[in-house]
Amino acid sequence: MIPPPTGDLSPLSWTLNLDNVPDTGAFVSRVVRSALWLQLLVLAGTLGYHFIEGWSLLDSLWMVVITISTIGFGEPFPLSEQGRAFTILFILAGVGVAGRLIADLASYASSGGALEGYIYRRRMKELNVLHDHIIVVGYGRLGRQIVAELCRRGADVVIVDLKEPDHLPEKGNVRYLVGDATHDETLLTAGLDRARGIAVATPSDAINIYLTLAARQLSDEVFIHVRATDRQSVAKAFRAGANRVIRPYKLTGASMAQSLLHPGASAFVHHATDHTSQAFSLMDITLPIDSPIRGPLTELPLRTRFQLTVVAIRKAGSDEMVHPHPESTVGPGDLLVLVGAPEDLARFQAHALTSGRVPPSNGSPAH
Repeated sequence: MIPPPTGDLSPLSWTLNLDNVPDTGAFVSRVVRSALWLQLLVLAGTLGYHFIEGWSLLDSLWMVVITISTIGFGEPFPLSEQGRAFTILFILAGVGVAGRLIADLASYASSGGALEGYIYRRRMKELNVLHDHIIVVGYGRLGRQIVAELCRRGADVVIVDLKEPDHLPEKGNVRYLVGDATHDETLLTAGLDRARGIAVATPSDAINIYLTLAARQLSDEVFIHVRATDRQSVAKAFRAGANRVIRPYKLTGASMAQSLLHPGASAFVHHATDHTSQAFSLMDITLPIDSPIRGPLTELPLRTRFQLTVVAIRKAGSDEMVHPHPESTVGPGDLLVLVGAPEDLARFQAHALTSGRVPPSNGSPAH
């Protein structure tokens, strides 16, 4: 059974088990078979009355219809003894075939098959038109945090996991697919070829590397962010095609050490990356080819018009983040890391990204 959206979830959140596809093939086969028998019976009855009673084809067909449908109208003409005998046989056959067809339809409707098929088709159609979304593979402790943060930031999310979820975010556009992400069909069903990025967050480094390789083979442009535990897995993940690799324990340890040694700086970074902050926030923007933002920083209206500060620049084709100088210049393909009020960042993003989304770079260091 495909469960409909439950009351504790957002109207746009649902679960779809890819291993439990509604079997409409057997039902369709039975209905088609019964319909073919019904058509043959109508043809045989029409020809039988035509030759036995000498009626026209239209009168013969009328007799067949009122007999099968049991409407109760009288015969168009009196029947001969041969005609009556033929009618008895025809009623037995016609009622049996028509009854079988009606029984199949009623059984399919009462069992929930029609509703299951409709829900499945509707959700698959929704997946087929979804684009610029984020795919999260693995809904464990890390995956849950990723999904919760993405939902808070308003992103469309497709989760892929082997197990049914016990909970989904109450607010957010979440589609949960129960299936094996190591199968290419599952990733394509999740819309990998139209996705903005994919977070590979299962507990196994080996599976994560395999998924990274599979995702990269299916899409050259999708941004792949991978979880890894040990240093060897980091290198393998990059070779498999990852754009970024994160080591959760290393990142957590570095964050705690920074907080102990430099609590003020750590508080600033935490505050800037907290989406609920109304004072200031961090955001990165990759400048498209036709962006009006280009030239020396001193000549750009970052401070005067948008009240923003550039804290780092990554030049096009480079993986190195550099601190900007007054004489630094920016242009198409450069990535800017800015800090400012959320509304000012949103205004600047609308102004700078005039050509839409910019594909991510091919690599960046692990964290």
